[in-house]
Amino acid sequence: MGKRVAVDFTYEEAKQSADAQYERKQVILNYALRYYLFEHCPPTEKGALTAERQLQEKACLDVLNS
Repeated sequence: MGKRVAVDFTYEEAKQSADAQYERKQVILNYALRYYLFEHCPPTEKGALTAERQLQEKACLDVLNS
């Protein structure tokens, strides 16, 4: 649970800061690649869209744990 809080906090910080856009994109790319590797979303583009939506909803770890 602690990791999820850290990820959500980092994402929210990055979303609000123009200086942190690179880090925000890295978080989304990281989740997109994980979804691809674990066969949750075949194309990485769909994984990136899914990751961004789930980070906004703070539900990203629920999918990986299912």
